[in-house]
Amino acid sequence: NREKALLEEEVINPNINLGMRLLYQSAFGAMLRKSKKTRDMIRSMSENQGVKYNKPESAGKIQGFVDTFHINMEEAAVEKPSEYETFNKFFYRKLKPSARPIASPDNPKVAVQPADCRLMVFPSVSEATRLWVKGKAFSLAALLGDAERAKAFDGGAISIHRLAPQDYHRFHTPVAARVASRVPLEGELWTVNPVAVNMVDVFTENKRTISYLESDVFGTVAFVSVGAHMVGSMEFTAEEGASVDKGQDYGFFMF
Repeated sequence: NREKALLEEEVINPNINLGMRLLYQSAFGAMLRKSKKTRDMIRSMSENQGVKYNKPESAGKIQGFVDTFHINMEEAAVEKPSEYETFNKFFYRKLKPSARPIASPDNPKVAVQPADCRLMVFPSVSEATRLWVKGKAFSLAALLGDAERAKAFDGGAISIHRLAPQDYHRFHTPVAARVASRVPLEGELWTVNPVAVNMVDVFTENKRTISYLESDVFGTVAFVSVGAHMVGSMEFTAEEGASVDKGQDYGFFMF
């Protein structure tokens, strides 16, 4: 926590934490991950959870989630947990505009963080792989699924924004731009928790959508939205071809 200068441990159910370490940090887990049956089961679990959390009865889980993760509902556009029809609608809730002020709103040369997250910024992909992303297959070409297009980003900076379950799950545009195109890539739904990042190439194997944003100031920006275990669905609130302001609501993740 940079504001408080404290190291805070992420709240994770002990059973879930144990399961993640078994699947991602053990020889037995490595063997399981190679199995198509395991991959299909993980995708199926996520899809089933999405169906479950779109049902009205899922709303009964909202208050317990708020209490467990100490979510500040005063920031939400709809403050009362009881007013959400389903858990998913709560999960991708909107915030009041005042909850997340946009940095230097009149200065297009200042980019902003696009989400509530654990943030890491690197001056280059090579620096990112040296310090944090250790996946054997990680490269710009693999991330974007397009070797030719990846050449345009050689030497460019990269920022990684990891959301935890308790975070606000909408994402916003980091710069003022035009949404030139969006490319969906199918893939796995491995967890994006740090226990997996150095064991599985989550950024290149997981389901994701690449948005190419054309900015007058920053040039072409590749905005990659990566799905994860359980939270494997995403929706976009701006169409291809649309012009978007810096910090504009661009989409959200959901179960």
